[in-house]
Amino acid sequence: MNSNRYFEAFEKGEKIRSTGRQMTDADTRLLMGVISGSHPLHVDPDYCASRPDVGRPIIQGSLVLGVMDAFFFESVCPGNQVLALVDGYEKIRFIKPIYVGDVLHAEFEVVEKDEETRHGLPGEQAGKRFGRLTCGVTVYNQEEVPVVYALEHYLVEKEA
Repeated sequence: MNSNRYFEAFEKGEKIRSTGRQMTDADTRLLMGVISGSHPLHVDPDYCASRPDVGRPIIQGSLVLGVMDAFFFESVCPGNQVLALVDGYEKIRFIKPIYVGDVLHAEFEVVEKDEETRHGLPGEQAGKRFGRLTCGVTVYNQEEVPVVYALEHYLVEKEA
């Protein structure tokens, strides 16, 4: 989707497909530098070869969740004119390993659309400024195999 979308433009049941992005070794290395994580599942080919469930180093789940959120933001507000915020995850499932070189894309299905945001959001006017979308998000690899599923909540700015 190439235009900014305000909350009112979304429909329950609507599906939105993101663009794709190739996962790289540099992605993994940069994330490790930020979070100081270097589990052998992500960096040690010998360790991974001994694990029949992965076979070779896999991309970190936290990196994939960040890419998934970026897919949403790029689909909803590519020009940064509409403010959209993550409001929480539910039911995150890592279905299949994701490897360096995999090209991911996501499909977002709007399963719930609420005019009111949850209580406790900072700012007295927040409930009037944002609506809440709940999306079932499936991330696919280049072979159209589902690799991640999550139920995610987003706050999306209203136009009015």
